[in-house]
Amino acid sequence: MVIPMRSDRTTRRRVPILELVGMLLYGVGICFAVASISLAFSKENTLNDKLRVRQKVDETKRELIAAKTPEDQIPGLLRVDKDSVAGQTIHENLMILSFMVLISLLVACFGVSLTLWSRVRGLQLEIMKLKSGVAQARDPSTSSG
Repeated sequence: MVIPMRSDRTTRRRVPILELVGMLLYGVGICFAVASISLAFSKENTLNDKLRVRQKVDETKRELIAAKTPEDQIPGLLRVDKDSVAGQTIHENLMILSFMVLISLLVACFGVSLTLWSRVRGLQLEIMKLKSGVAQARDPSTSSG
């Protein structure tokens, strides 16, 4: 008894190039989003932000001293300025982060759409082949028997 072997066509599934490109875009988009988030919340970035806030507060203190502001008002003004600068820094970082994540997720969505479109297109081609095969099988004039 001989067991028929399957041909390479039935054992391997050919993946269309559009589907591969879609999967690649999806992967790149997700990886870029994760990298952007991890970079935004890194210790180095946090230390740079603290240093920038401290430098701006020191600059404001020098300006207040140069403007001959009374000594009892300087700590309150510096506290308000520090809160303002820290808030501004946080807003800048979050705007940059949200833009980067939005762009990377847009790329990922495009990749998913491209993959799904490729699969639907492949299914449509298979349906057309099946319909033409059924039509040929029903047509007695095309059979060579």
